[in-house]
Amino acid sequence: MSAARQPADRVFSPGELVPFAGIYSYLHANGCGAASEIILLDGEVFPHCRQCGGEGNFRLLRGAPHISEDADFYE
Repeated sequence: MSAARQPADRVFSPGELVPFAGIYSYLHANGCGAASEIILLDGEVFPHCRQCGGEGNFRLLRGAPHISEDADFYE
């Protein structure tokens, strides 16, 4: 299923594999930091926050494939 068709409310935890490249929000646990937006590539592992120890969660904001996955930019 493409990232565009993923439910917006799906929650991912640190340590899980990233299913789709895109921009994710990270909501820190225990108020250790403001919400973050980060770019992750599919196949990477959702990182742990050093402050909240991985108790926060990720949500996909917008799918965005890596340029290497776009046929217009193949060499």
